[in-house]
Amino acid sequence: MILILGRSSVDPSTEYVIDELMAAKADFARINGHDILDNEYLKISDNTFEIKIDNESIIINSEVIKTVWFRRWMQYDIFPMVSFKHQPLHLTNDVNDHRINEFKASSIAFLNCIRDKKMLGLSNLIQREVSKIEQLEIAKEIGLKIPNYLVTNTKKELLNFYYENSKRIICKNIGNGSGVIVDGQSFGFYTSLIDDEMMSAIPDKFFPSLFQEFLEKEVELRIFYLDGRCYTMAIFSTLDQQTAVDFRRYNNK
Repeated sequence: MILILGRSSVDPSTEYVIDELMAAKADFARINGHDILDNEYLKISDNTFEIKIDNESIIINSEVIKTVWFRRWMQYDIFPMVSFKHQPLHLTNDVNDHRINEFKASSIAFLNCIRDKKMLGLSNLIQREVSKIEQLEIAKEIGLKIPNYLVTNTKKELLNFYYENSKRIICKNIGNGSGVIVDGQSFGFYTSLIDDEMMSAIPDKFFPSLFQEFLEKEVELRIFYLDGRCYTMAIFSTLDQQTAVDFRRYNNK
């Protein structure tokens, strides 16, 4: 299959190429940047993706793609923003900045699934920065055990993942975490356990999010590599229930 990656459905140059592909009865599919947000179904796991575009009949699987034409991607200046009534403007800006960063990280994870394909117009999003998902895949390649993970935007797929992992999963940022300030108080986007109550409150469709199998830990290791050596420190986050899932939830009492 030939995959065409575009910015929008209104792009004459892309349409001309598609006309030629249709005349040649070629096997192709088109995905626009906004389709990462607006689709019927999205799944990124085990370094592959599946996506079903609205009003299309097929599910596009990255494993069947042979060639990619990277025409363009989404314009961030027309990214769909959210707003809050009776809230300061900086809160709206902070939340929208976070959403854009998560979309960029989702795009990197999505595009890295096809980085080894024959590609025309290589995207500067690919390999621009190492994502958490890419780190997991590299760890797996060298023989380390990694938790199961899933990027999705549908509750149906999330429920399958929830039960496959014995209802022990977490949700975390896809990209680098940020935070917001409300009434002078700072709130971070922390890693959180998903339980039955939270699962029941999740809508059928939501913003693309990263979920992982929850692993019990005795100690948390942070390992830094510098000039040929590894430097390790231990974080005993499980000694306090407040920091057990995410050590950044500092207990200042």
